[in-house]
Parts: sequence; structure tokens; C-alpha cells
Amino acid sequence: MAYIDETIARMEREKQKASQKANEFAKNEYDDIEDLSEQEKERIQKGIDEEILNLYGTDVAFTKRSFFDNRISMKFPENFFQQVANDKGYIIECNMKYIINFILNFAEGTGILFQFGNLKKEMKENLSKRKIHTTWIEDGLKRIQQQKMAYCLFTTKSQKDVFFQYMVFIELKDGLLTLNINGDIKQVKLWEQIIKCMVETIEIGG
Repeated sequence: MAYIDETIARMEREKQKASQKANEFAKNEYDDIEDLSEQEKERIQKGIDEEILNLYGTDVAFTKRSFFDNRISMKFPENFFQQVANDKGYIIECNMKYIINFILNFAEGTGILFQFGNLKKEMKENLSKRKIHTTWIEDGLKRIQQQKMAYCLFTTKSQKDVFFQYMVFIELKDGLLTLNINGDIKQVKLWEQIIKCMVETIEIGG
């Protein structure tokens, strides 16, 4: 019996070590990506402000676009994504060439962001149940036009690849808006900056 208990304990320790190594790998993958220069950040900001930004050698138009019956509007890269789904409360835009996905979801309800800690916990639990290896990078809270907003950045890992997941949660009067931008980890620093600039253009009820 003692031998069995020790074997189980050893297996659990090995499992924890493997998980820790995987976490360190994903975190290192993020940290190893070169930070954008201040000049590049300014170029992205200026491009979105002026509604034209060169991405991957192509000029991309960032024009104001409304979503979910004008609940919100923001500058959006119109000629970069192809819409693959548009159902009630659910929009998916994809760029298959550069493997970048933009997902928007609106769920009716109020007060959800007051429990963002619970929401984050539930997200982690759901990802764990689905056996999706996740490494949390950062999260935070802020306000947009007096509306509560939360964001989080984490990575998910397949057998061969690591993907970034940048999520934004905006509390509206009648529900919660979720934005999810995801893609290959090598592009995370670029899209992290683009998303931040896009979020700054959000207008509630625009």
C-alpha cells in the first residue's frame, strides 16, 4: 500500500514538473519575442489614427465600424479579414494567410465584470477541462467612456505550436461584449499593440 501511495505521489510530482516546464516554455516564447520599438508603436498608432496602416507590406484600411445594432463602434481593419460567421451575437473574421482570427461575441446580462476574478477562474477551469494547455501572461481592468473593461493575454499550446489569445471584455448596459484576437505567438507583440490602439477607438453606442 505504501509503495502504491509513493508511486502515485511520484507520478503527481512528475506531472507538476511537466506542467511547470510547459508553462515556462510558453512564457519564454512570449518573452523571447522582440519588443516593438517605440518608433514602430508610434507608426501603428499613427496609422490607425489616420485610418491606413501598412501590415505585412500591404496598406490596410482601419475605418469606423459598428457592431451588434450599434452597441459599440471602433476602427476595424476592413480589407484584412474575411467574415466567416455572423450569427446573432457572434461574429468571426479570419485572415487565413497570416492565421489571425478576430471573434466578437455579445451576451445579454448585467454586472458580469464585477466578478471578473470569477470569470477568469471559470475560463481557466474550462480550458483545463478541455485539456488545453494555457499559460497566463497578464490581465487588467480599465474604463472606456465610463464603461468597465477587462482584458487578458494568455497562450494556448498545441502539440507543435503556441498561440496567443488576447481577450477584451466590455460591460455594456444590457450585456457583455467579448473581443478575442488570436494567432501564432510570433505575431503577439505586433497584434498586442494593434489591439490596444483599436480599443482606444471604441465608442459605446456609436
